[in-house]
Amino acid sequence: MTESYRVNYDAVASGYSRRAAGSYLSGVTSVLQDLARQVKARRALDLGCGTGLSLQGLRANLQPAPLAYGLDFSGGMLAQAGFQQVSSPIVQYISDNLVGEAVFDSYFLRKDSCSQLILLSEEAYQAGLRKMRAKIAAAKARGEEIIFRTELKNRMCHGFKPV
Repeated sequence: MTESYRVNYDAVASGYSRRAAGSYLSGVTSVLQDLARQVKARRALDLGCGTGLSLQGLRANLQPAPLAYGLDFSGGMLAQAGFQQVSSPIVQYISDNLVGEAVFDSYFLRKDSCSQLILLSEEAYQAGLRKMRAKIAAAKARGEEIIFRTELKNRMCHGFKPV
């Protein structure tokens, strides 16, 4: 049986920045600011920009502020960031098979790795991990393996923020 989940980022866009505050994004923004200063960046592109937190940090802390471009699959996230949406012709596709406990080594399963998991409470995140571990253990006891198939297909939107 294949289960399919979809997060409607347009629906959560208004509260996303608040929920993501203090997450891995603050470290990303700091590193990007340092790098942008070193190369005297005049333009910045953020792939998967969400509400534009990293780009906002760049624009607020660099002089002159770089022209900011954002790419995300949610028009609502781009609107929350204040981007002018340009178009949405791009599709992101990721496919992978992880066998058994190898799934726990996946970057995409870490809570701070993707915005879908950031939206979960810590309690819900840990409950999901426990459920996965229990299913893996039950399959192993039967002499079976569980294959976690990941297939992500996302239509991307892109926009820009004028100086």
